[in-house]
Amino acid sequence: MSPSFQVVAIDDDQIFTDCLKTHLEALGLCVATINDPALAANLDFKNFKVVLLDLEMPFVSGSEILSKIPQDERPLVIVISSHHDVDTRVSMLTDGADYFLSKPINLCEVGLIVQRALGRTWSNDQNQQAWTLSPSGFALTAPCGQSYGLSHSEFMVLEALFLGSPNPISLAELEQHTRKNGGAPSHNFRRSLEVMLSRMRKRFSTDSLPFPVKSVRNMGYVFHGAAEVVD
Repeated sequence: MSPSFQVVAIDDDQIFTDCLKTHLEALGLCVATINDPALAANLDFKNFKVVLLDLEMPFVSGSEILSKIPQDERPLVIVISSHHDVDTRVSMLTDGADYFLSKPINLCEVGLIVQRALGRTWSNDQNQQAWTLSPSGFALTAPCGQSYGLSHSEFMVLEALFLGSPNPISLAELEQHTRKNGGAPSHNFRRSLEVMLSRMRKRFSTDSLPFPVKSVRNMGYVFHGAAEVVD
């Protein structure tokens, strides 16, 4: 596997690793995913700065993989588990994990931990970093200060994504939110939504700042960026 990857996410659940990958890549990180624990057990961990490691996997457990990570040039290890008990947490931290996160995880928390491990920090000026949505003006304002008028349907979709960020919003939830707030019904909501998002990406993106709405396979759509609904 290429040493250009900064982060590797190891979990037998591909949907989960795809979600992690989408979120971290939106932060500008280079992420590899492995869904076969046996393959992960033979990985050269010196190629990575951060390892996201699921504890409960078939055939080869996360604790076994943790024991194979060398002590010299050791990456930061974040163990992720469905267990919430203190004994498991203490055991993993004693065995060499740097962090222990219980599922369901918060993607923003993971992103911040990984960024800090790689020497990156968010700007303290949140107003300059956030995309803002104005209900009174049906307007979207980019971090650079550029404002865009929105149609009713565009606003409803973005409102649902902003309120749900950083977690994915399902297609059904987006459709329900849009119709509940007066959106016009559509016989093919998915197709209409994809066309709308494509137009918004072209309209709101710049060379230095892409519009951060992404699709997450089998989960829906997510706004990957600082998002704030104002007034």
